[in-house]
Amino acid sequence: MIHRTPLVARLTAVAAALAAVGVSAQTANVTLFGIVDTNVQRYSASGAASVSRVGTDGLSSSRWGMRGTESLGGGLAASFWLEGAFSGDTGGIGSTNTNNQSSGSATGLFGRRATVSLSGGFGELRLGRDLTPAFMNLSDFNLYGTNGTGNAGAMFYPIFSSQTHVRASNGISYLTPGNLGGLFVHATYAFGENAGNNDGRYASARVGYRNGPLSVAAGTARATYANGNQTQTNVGASYNFGVAKLNALWGVNKKDAAGTAKAVENSAFHVGVGVPLGAFEVRAGYTDARVKGGDGARQLMGGVMYNLSKRTTLYLDASQVDNKGAGKTFGVSDGLKPVTAGGKSTGFEAGIRHTF
Repeated sequence: MIHRTPLVARLTAVAAALAAVGVSAQTANVTLFGIVDTNVQRYSASGAASVSRVGTDGLSSSRWGMRGTESLGGGLAASFWLEGAFSGDTGGIGSTNTNNQSSGSATGLFGRRATVSLSGGFGELRLGRDLTPAFMNLSDFNLYGTNGTGNAGAMFYPIFSSQTHVRASNGISYLTPGNLGGLFVHATYAFGENAGNNDGRYASARVGYRNGPLSVAAGTARATYANGNQTQTNVGASYNFGVAKLNALWGVNKKDAAGTAKAVENSAFHVGVGVPLGAFEVRAGYTDARVKGGDGARQLMGGVMYNLSKRTTLYLDASQVDNKGAGKTFGVSDGLKPVTAGGKSTGFEAGIRHTF
């Protein structure tokens, strides 16, 4: 018979507890992850005062989160993903939305994504707040994704207010498995959760093909609002030649007439190229936006990235938006819109992105 002193007994208990935690964590496969992206920016626009500032999200949106997967046996798995946004320049946290309308906007600890999933040979069934299928096309086939002064997002986003063109809350999503020879489908249905009406109801789908250097996809979405239903459609493609990657994107946004408000429609086309040069990558692109019955704009963007390591990147980019005719609707992303009719908007930023 082995006799243990109280101290030995306590140490044995602690060791057993730590071992149990280690086994549990390994089974759950929980990962802490994030990105910190901070930069220095300079913006100007025709007829407006210029501004210099420290900004955030030049290459990627600053974020932090936790995700994990548990094997349930028989090829079935359960997983979760909690992800929140924050500003690298101030530390402030991002926003979320409770009913897919402006009345439900709120500060959100995990406003970027909060989902729980079941996956297997059938694909993945996902519940919660997440990026919308139609928005994924904008991000995948935009030279700069949807971040930074150089990105074309401001030319593709609706010129009218929309709470769901990036993320939708209260969603049910389905994603096909990854063994379909490159074919994929992503569909989402989200509830507005307003008693007595369908305000905030959202439906979106994306279908595409991704295999080797080629990627092509189309997305569509419809949001139901009392002040006019909104639809979004886009098609994108990219091809990696090795020495350069080319991408192209087209999209159109429409808002139905409601009450005294008139119907609104805008469209945009974007083309871009990224050229890797060792640790560097040089990028350049062009975007043309048009407003039905109004004036559109043209955008030029360019920049360079330098990878200090696999997790740390320096970047420099610039962009200019030139409004057509008497227009002054469009400006560079996160920058200033012109006050002068037919004016220009310019932006410049230099920063650092670190992932963990």
